[in-house]
Amino acid sequence: MYLWFAIAFVRPVLVDIGLWFLLVRPLRLSRPWRAACVAVLLADAAKEPILRLVGGSWFMPDIPAPLYAALHLLRGFTTLLFVGHLAWWLLRLPVLLVRRIAGRPAATFPLRRAAAVLSAAAAILVLASFATAILPPRVEVLDVPVEGLSPALDGYRILHLSDIHADPMAGAWRTRAIVRRANAAAPDLVCLTGDYADGAPARFAPALAPLAGLRAPDGLYACTGNHEWYPPALSPDWSAIYASLGMEMLDGRTAAIPRGAARILVSGMDDEQSGATLPSRLATSGFSAAPPLPGDYRIFLKHRPTQLAPLEEAPVHLILSGHTHAGQFPPLDLVVSAFNEGHLSGLYPLSPTTTLHVSPGASQWNGLPFRLFHRPALTVLVLRPARS
Repeated sequence: MYLWFAIAFVRPVLVDIGLWFLLVRPLRLSRPWRAACVAVLLADAAKEPILRLVGGSWFMPDIPAPLYAALHLLRGFTTLLFVGHLAWWLLRLPVLLVRRIAGRPAATFPLRRAAAVLSAAAAILVLASFATAILPPRVEVLDVPVEGLSPALDGYRILHLSDIHADPMAGAWRTRAIVRRANAAAPDLVCLTGDYADGAPARFAPALAPLAGLRAPDGLYACTGNHEWYPPALSPDWSAIYASLGMEMLDGRTAAIPRGAARILVSGMDDEQSGATLPSRLATSGFSAAPPLPGDYRIFLKHRPTQLAPLEEAPVHLILSGHTHAGQFPPLDLVVSAFNEGHLSGLYPLSPTTTLHVSPGASQWNGLPFRLFHRPALTVLVLRPARS
């Protein structure tokens, strides 16, 4: 939370004031152009008050889509422009210092040309990263090698879907696209690991309604994420909505799915934001009470990929998590990885018997809707016997 506070409130002070001194003031613009630049910087700095004024909060904004897009694109553009100009000015300093020591006149630098090039580059990058975050996710297929896998489970397909984050910009149209791509992947089982919508049911239930079209022979099982426990998303009405969509919410409960001579056992827990604890949920699910029977394959749904040691000891064969959005973009991905015990996206063998899969996320978070080099994805996990 402190990271997002810094992004939301400290960043405007540094970036907008920095752009004034690095770009606007040195350009010596005419009065109308200078006034326009000041207006843009003030609008960027006022993003959070604007969000609070028109709806929601800085963390979970609920505002009209055109305003949503404009504010975020402006924020992304000014941030990249500041980084570019800061780097450009820092590169100038050694040249100026050398010329000063040599007693030569200070070199003139084409500031206006640099401003034009850096502005174009910032605009292209911010539009590309915004489109990557908003548009429907790709489908990736990963084999999961399993020691001693029952022949009845060879080729079993688990669709892992996480972090839909339905919002004013990407609502029902994107959820429909997610459902089409998920069904085309022909999963046997669908597991959803939280962060479905960023707001109250009355506003966002229609955006999730297409999830009712998800199809899998062995059903849809889910847990909550941290965003389900922040106001205004915190509402008991969501429970009835999840049930109407065919999602069986698992919080310390286990579903047993027979598959020939084998069984898939799926359990899960509400996110820690709810006050749930992993040891208590493991105890009520029965995973910590008895070793798996021959042919059992145990899956546990936990939104955050952290503090997983009890699941390795249970043991659980496959842990499904989300939350990280694959780090969204460099260098934020390094920070996200550090805050999640090195887990960012993909498969992580935690022990000879336990594998973690961290979903890249199916979308973006509307507080920071940018992704670059880390595309959203739906993941199909195919169980395969481990090769010796």
